[in-house]
Amino acid sequence: GIPADAYGIKNTIGDPMAMKSYLTSSIEQTVKVDPRIKEVEEISYATKNGGDDIQIDVTYMDINGKTGSYKGEL
Repeated sequence: GIPADAYGIKNTIGDPMAMKSYLTSSIEQTVKVDPRIKEVEEISYATKNGGDDIQIDVTYMDINGKTGSYKGEL
């Protein structure tokens, strides 16, 4: 994976809730750009490799009302 710093994600933010809020809003904005996505239902993430990688799991509803998911790593 590419270090989180390359994505502008700073792991020096002291407050874990601030980091979670930042990640959630960034990921949600990125997913919503896709015109096929109607709504983001859930975003979860976990750090791996000492915080260098972030595993994300996004559950969304598409414009046809079907639920889908995307899993990836930053």
